[in-house]
Amino acid sequence: MNSLGSALRQAGRQAGRVAEAVKAYSEALEIFGEFAHWYRTGQVLHNLALVHESVGHEFEAHACWIQAANMFNRAGDTAKADRSRKLAAEQARQPHHLTP
Repeated sequence: MNSLGSALRQAGRQAGRVAEAVKAYSEALEIFGEFAHWYRTGQVLHNLALVHESVGHEFEAHACWIQAANMFNRAGDTAKADRSRKLAAEQARQPHHLTP
């Protein structure tokens, strides 16, 4: 999913197709959530946060990173959970943070 995530982020930035990337990630979230695959759900949420961040959607990116941290915790990967929380915290320190 990471290579797909990279490709979707790149396509979204280059062609203004962010809505398509968000839709694809949302569909992936439904699938992984249905099968309780928490690690993959965390990966998708992390990649979705990167898409949102790349186009200035800080509020959505922050929410995705927090959710990703929760999913990584459920999967037992505390290192990835910590990384997602760190990214959310770094973004929160920016002056434009959380202005939808």
